[in-house]
Amino acid sequence: MSAPSRFNLLSEDEIKAVNTTIAKAARGRCIVILAGPLVGSTVTNVALQKHAESVGADAFIAYFPERYYGEAPIVEFFRALSDAVSIGMMIHEMPMRSGYGGNQQYSLDLLDRLTDLPGVVGMKEECMDGGYAYLLHRRLSGKCGIIGAGSKRLFMRDFHAGAKAYLVGIGNSFPASPWISTPPLPAAIPSAPTSSPAPMKTPISIWRYLWAGISP
Repeated sequence: MSAPSRFNLLSEDEIKAVNTTIAKAARGRCIVILAGPLVGSTVTNVALQKHAESVGADAFIAYFPERYYGEAPIVEFFRALSDAVSIGMMIHEMPMRSGYGGNQQYSLDLLDRLTDLPGVVGMKEECMDGGYAYLLHRRLSGKCGIIGAGSKRLFMRDFHAGAKAYLVGIGNSFPASPWISTPPLPAAIPSAPTSSPAPMKTPISIWRYLWAGISP
């Protein structure tokens, strides 16, 4: 993911090198989602997205790089990325700097519009607000794949709102462990998914994996 990483310190060529290394190491072992930068133009993001597709990514996750001045520019940014490639498109959902001061959350209506775009298969939820995360999962978990903010504690909080997956930080140290995970849950949550489907190949399969909350 670009936001909690150090992608903001890398050049475009260095981001491509990192993404290529990840794609080679992960190919055939998991769903490969490569990331774009925290800054840069739409043209830069599209170029990095096309590079991600060329090295074998299954999806590309993008962070809206500009300050918030209304919803229309955000829709157009993700529409441009969605139309540019055939792999899945994911939204890095987290508060944006507002051009009017402070921070601005993605509204639920905006996320509904973005996930209606044909190439958008899901998002990484990082809204940093427990109440809002609950509403987000309730509204969208049946429509698209959502990778929740990373910790079992937060996953347990959001499970009954529809959360099915979260980012497992320990995967950086133990890459054999699946990084999109629905780990064993207490008996108090008997409906947690336990089976594992065949390896996914297409963007629609990414959506099904994340919607089902199952690790490949």
